Amino acid sequence: EPAADFAAFEDQLRTNKVDYQIVKYSNALHSFTDTEVDALNLPGAKYNAAADMRSWQAMKDFFTEVLSAPAH
Repeated sequence: EPAADFAAFEDQLRTNKVDYQIVKYSNALHSFTDTEVDALNLPGAKYNAAADMRSWQAMKDFFTEVLSAPAH
């Protein structure tokens, strides 16, 4: 079951003290950042402008955090 698999994965992250974030975008399907995917009529794939914008900002924030972190 996918939910149980996901919970087990998250438990492993916690057990191993991994610093992680899990982000889910509502109503976002596969290829949600591809502005041309809707024309292909693929099941389970659809462009989502809000999720595209949010995920792009999240990626930029992540890069800023990681690339500006002091070396250990």
